[in-house]
Amino acid sequence: MIERAIFAKLQAALKDSPALILHGARQTGKTTLVKQLAEMTRGPKYAYITLDDLQTRALIERDPAGFVTNLPERVILDEIQLAPDAFRTIKLSIDENRKPGRFILTGSANALLIPRLADALVGRVELHALYPLAQSEIEKTGSNFIDAVFKDNLKSQIGNRLVMTKADVARRIATGGYPEVVLRRRNGRRTEWFSSYVNTIIQRDIRDLADIEGLAMLPRTLALLAARAANLSNLAELTRTLGVPHTTLKRYLALFEATFLIQTLPAWSGNI
Repeated sequence: MIERAIFAKLQAALKDSPALILHGARQTGKTTLVKQLAEMTRGPKYAYITLDDLQTRALIERDPAGFVTNLPERVILDEIQLAPDAFRTIKLSIDENRKPGRFILTGSANALLIPRLADALVGRVELHALYPLAQSEIEKTGSNFIDAVFKDNLKSQIGNRLVMTKADVARRIATGGYPEVVLRRRNGRRTEWFSSYVNTIIQRDIRDLADIEGLAMLPRTLALLAARAANLSNLAELTRTLGVPHTTLKRYLALFEATFLIQTLPAWSGNI
């Protein structure tokens, strides 16, 4: 197993927070990580419940209060965004018993962009995002490039570890950091994985998050956004290219951001 740099922060969160949410894109390793976290945490064992299971979701929909009341002392609830009816009940349960480490929640949708989840658990949960593997995690160097950049002796901090050819950089960018892709050595197999991944997110997660028509337009929209990565966002140009209303495009972007398919970088401002 590849050691994740965020692990120590998650351990610290369980010591003083009633609930921990680990959210991030699908297939970044959230389930594997929280199970490892649970095994290494002292005290009563964590029960594992996945809300990908349709029977479990049906049970929550019928009786969310009864479901939460009958949960074990400590529990992992995987893919919590699939059961928004449980959020308020979890909030009430935490208010009655704020013992640290009771709930470990994972989600493949951005918790901050789901109003019912964000409103219900504000002040009661510690939130962390799990991104795909960093290059230092893949290489198992334990280094932190961001910390090194802000130190006075930058050159001695990173040495020759970052000396790469353009081909090396291109390969790393194209491979990315999804664990499943990193393990695949052939580019063709990686391409197949990415294609299936995008189709699954659009047909499954986005459909679950929003009752949206025109799913066929979403892959094209995502492809246009990918071609404009690291450029200024020009919504007017995108609406003309796609032939969709401005409001429709904004809704698409919100769904892509909620499912971690895109990440927007705000404009720099000197204002405090």
